[in-house]
Amino acid sequence: MASVTINVLDPEFYVDAWQAYRWLRDEAPLYWDPVQKLWVISRYEDVLGVEKDIGRYSSSEGSRPLVDQREDMSMINMDDPAHQEQRRLTTGTASGSGPAMRFSCCTGRPTVTRGYSPTRTCST
Repeated sequence: MASVTINVLDPEFYVDAWQAYRWLRDEAPLYWDPVQKLWVISRYEDVLGVEKDIGRYSSSEGSRPLVDQREDMSMINMDDPAHQEQRRLTTGTASGSGPAMRFSCCTGRPTVTRGYSPTRTCST
């Protein structure tokens, strides 16, 4: 595995990434992806440390390398407190206690609803 180049943004990587993730955690917890030109952090505690250190690490210029995402207002491209404000919109979606963002089968557009109804159908 050590001689293999891992491209963490390649969709094929995620088909069966268990062995690669294990290698990353055990052998290269801080890994340079030479294809995407980004650092990969693979240990949970390290990821939490980066997420909480907003003075040193930022998502405000985007979450993907080589693409200018400064205008993309997706939650993943926000730092706190804006990130947490967006995150609160999805809190409780699994239990049905909070608003849910879902893809509408009726309109084909994302919608925000209160609660989650897996049985809701469209009358089109």
